[in-house]
Amino acid sequence: MNVFFAYDLSDSMVSLSPEESHHCVRVLRNETGNMVHLIDGKGTVAEGKIVDAHKAKVSIEIIRKALKAKHPYYLHVAIAPTKANERFEWFLEKAVELGVDEITPILTHHSERKKINAARYQKVILSATKQSLNPWLPQLNPLSTLDELIRNTGNETYSRFMCTVDNWMHGLGQELEDVKGSKFLGLIGPEGGFSEQETVNMRAQGYNLVHLGTSRLRTETAGVFVCAILRTLNLDL
Repeated sequence: MNVFFAYDLSDSMVSLSPEESHHCVRVLRNETGNMVHLIDGKGTVAEGKIVDAHKAKVSIEIIRKALKAKHPYYLHVAIAPTKANERFEWFLEKAVELGVDEITPILTHHSERKKINAARYQKVILSATKQSLNPWLPQLNPLSTLDELIRNTGNETYSRFMCTVDNWMHGLGQELEDVKGSKFLGLIGPEGGFSEQETVNMRAQGYNLVHLGTSRLRTETAGVFVCAILRTLNLDL
């Protein structure tokens, strides 16, 4: 069954947004009587039947629904957008599939991209959320400097780590294996890495330096790697 997003699944009937309605009827060719899945991004997954298939407003009768529990950890990834947009969009897609909870694009001294298309990124995240039947829509924050990130997260009780290519540091798994079920904030820099001053500043803010193995990973690969490690450490697979 196709999956669609609806902001409110509390009633027995739901209407899709014009954009979702167009996608439902014109792109996926759904008709009255078809069964579909619905998510609201807040934990509810529903199954419903289309009762009115109009390109501007699809109406769906909810047949059954359930509130899904969130995984037992919270992962916030702060990551420098890559020069090639498609690589960063690939990261967004895979991070959503692997259960990331929050993403903050960051500006650093060596950043390759200093502007982002937030609306486009939000569409990628929503599409990946539906594709993976993830009941929780990850939060995408505005592009932020490291100073802004510090201010915006300073009051949060995160286990904080900063990824580095120096493999004499603790590995990520070694650093985090004893803090399951916690809140994590991982910092991933651009291809040129973090500057020495940025590293000093973030360590002073409580970020532990960790490496991601002996291979040098691209930014987007490092982001996916972090999501996969946290998922593996915190879920019984």
